[in-house]
Amino acid sequence: MSYRKALRVALRAALEAEFPAATYRPAMAQAGGGKELPEMTVRIAREDTREIDGTHVARHPYVTVFYRMSGGDDLEDDLDDIAAAIEPLVMPILEATPGVQLWGLGTTEFNIEGGAEKRVGSLTMTFEAEFYTPEGTPN
Repeated sequence: MSYRKALRVALRAALEAEFPAATYRPAMAQAGGGKELPEMTVRIAREDTREIDGTHVARHPYVTVFYRMSGGDDLEDDLDDIAAAIEPLVMPILEATPGVQLWGLGTTEFNIEGGAEKRVGSLTMTFEAEFYTPEGTPN
């Protein structure tokens, strides 16, 4: 199993345990468009690589956790609380992944749409990690 898949599996298990009311979507493209909220997904859409010493490669995946929910006037505060719960779930999983050298939260983005009657907000957290692997062996 690739380390990317192992990360997604471990993160999904941790997030589903923490947020059992949320519908998990395997990919953002399958997001329900607000029909089944809250909803969440984990994905690794991008990975940068660079040679470090002629025999090893540094792999830098961007792990994105996406969470969408509906709410009222406190929606931004609710999303902030969700972000505060997600970060301590993700960090130890990144740290425990074999080969990891560096890890951390890169960005957190909030987006709120709609009026007073129906507001939908989303949270996108992108975590970064760096793994060192022998050249030609990505796992």
